[in-house]
Amino acid sequence: MAAPRRNGLLSSCEPCRKSKLRCDHSLPICQRCTARRRAPECTYHPCPLTKTGPKKYRARSYNGKNRTNTRYDDTSSHTELFDWVHKTPSVIARRSEAKPTETGDRFFTHLGFLGPTSHSTVFNDHGLAIESQSGALCDVNPGAVDSTMVEIGAQILSLLDQLPFYTEVLEKRFELFEGWIFGPQLVRKTLHRLQVLYHNLVGDSRADDRHARLLEWSRTIFRNTAATTETYSAMTLSEFVSKITPKWETVGLIFASIGAATYQIAPDEAVFKRDAVPGKDKQELREIAIAVSDMCLQFCNKAGAISDPLCWAAIQHTVLMMEMHGSNDYRTWQRQGDVVSLVFALGLHQREMDERIPFFLSEIRSRTMVAAYSMDKELATFLGRPPRICRQYCDIQLPLDISWEDLVADDSTRDAAVQQLDPDGWNVQGDPEKGARPRVALLASILREMVLEFSLSREVENLWYRVKSTVAKRTGETPDSLIETSQQILSLLLDLVSKQIRTGRVNHLTIFDFSYIGLPAAAVLSKSLLRRSQFSADQSTSEKPFPQSEIIQRLSVFAAHIETFFSSRESDYDTCMKGLSYIRQVLDFVLSPRPGDTSEQVTDETREGEGGLLGDTEMDFMTLFEDLNWEQELRPLFT
Repeated sequence: MAAPRRNGLLSSCEPCRKSKLRCDHSLPICQRCTARRRAPECTYHPCPLTKTGPKKYRARSYNGKNRTNTRYDDTSSHTELFDWVHKTPSVIARRSEAKPTETGDRFFTHLGFLGPTSHSTVFNDHGLAIESQSGALCDVNPGAVDSTMVEIGAQILSLLDQLPFYTEVLEKRFELFEGWIFGPQLVRKTLHRLQVLYHNLVGDSRADDRHARLLEWSRTIFRNTAATTETYSAMTLSEFVSKITPKWETVGLIFASIGAATYQIAPDEAVFKRDAVPGKDKQELREIAIAVSDMCLQFCNKAGAISDPLCWAAIQHTVLMMEMHGSNDYRTWQRQGDVVSLVFALGLHQREMDERIPFFLSEIRSRTMVAAYSMDKELATFLGRPPRICRQYCDIQLPLDISWEDLVADDSTRDAAVQQLDPDGWNVQGDPEKGARPRVALLASILREMVLEFSLSREVENLWYRVKSTVAKRTGETPDSLIETSQQILSLLLDLVSKQIRTGRVNHLTIFDFSYIGLPAAAVLSKSLLRRSQFSADQSTSEKPFPQSEIIQRLSVFAAHIETFFSSRESDYDTCMKGLSYIRQVLDFVLSPRPGDTSEQVTDETREGEGGLLGDTEMDFMTLFEDLNWEQELRPLFT
């Protein structure tokens, strides 16, 4: 509402005041001006009975050009909405962060987790406790939210008229895998709650006041975002979802999930072939999703609020960045840093019992920490950079091996499921689809951190005794055990594809496994095959016969599948094709006859350095294999 005048009455906008019409005092545009198509002129003068105010007051109203760009129109396409939202974030970020709004910011930033070395311990020792994580996040003056941010929020909320389509996209993803942070129950209830809110607040409105309702809803969500979500031990999932849904972090989470789902489900799904796809096609839908999720994260950053859903949204946004730009893009690395900052600020790295937290939220927090830790190790390994999360400073708990149905069920059902776990927390049925994935991810990430500790260490003395896998890469020697493991991996992948081909369709996610899991194994076998073909058998220290024929057959089939199934539009296509090219060159080198080139004729003089460049061979194969990063683009499926 407009600010009151000295006489206590609310100010009218200039068009209504001059026309002597009754103004409804709505901000930033009154409904009467909207109906009369005078939105560009709608402004509230601080002193309406004086002459035209100074420029600083006139600048607060939108000019006609800007209003044309920002005004919601039912005839506008989703592409136009995307263009407006997508081009605005950086401008709004600068405007919001440069200085407080004219009405004055009243945000009191949440302190978050404070560890034993924090200044808070000084006060705690004297009985002066600083406000803990459960305290109020901030006291927000609704007028402190920039009107431009409210306008952007309304534009984002207008995209929710396509909720049935978004729901169908996410259901297609759930058919492939449920995820182990944002399970189907959580996402479905959130989508349903958004649908109810949209229908009640906007859906039945007339075209002339639709935008005004979206603006008011946007203001409400800003207030909710800055407020604390109070929880209690007996809280149900439905009650929790009702509290977190009308917040920007939850809206951002949904759009980030939609964008990631477009990469995760099969590209030929019928849902993408409809005329009603927001943004006209799948690629523009992805652009809308990433722009909206990014803007929602900026809204939360402006409020200075931290929450569990905000951490989830940051993780899902990072996953979308990986899918869209690749794992080696700096923006992906930057966003992963935001995730790490959030889990530390929320205290997820030092788990303590909290009686106010419901069981399902406590378990989701365990999975969230595992996801952040796993993502950190995967990116650090892929990029060869120091990890951001060190296990020695964290108390990372293994999540329980129970299904999502049991996780959010009533107390008796949940307790019965927990009783079925063995002493180590694994389900006794041996079902890998219940809750084993986050547990396996944590165990694998711990091993990754140990490998990183040796691989990135500047100390190389006694490296052979410390970690053989690192020595294998540095010396070029491939242990028999590594060859056997690589053969098993490739064999299992090929068998899986063979079975799916017989059923008539290869799972889209299986194809990604070829780059994420298959290519590193193929690299080991190709490298071993090339080395054995270069050097005589009597120079090998291996005690087992080398299965050259089997390796050649598997590499040939593997290469054919990569070329057949991998789409050129995927983010890791170039890297995958580069690896495929190297494998084929190795096969050509091994299988093509070379006149006068026998294993007995290979001497030290024909080798050039570590690469082993031979005779007429133009390519230094060994150097190529050392330089190629076989840890292909990541496929994080924990979301």
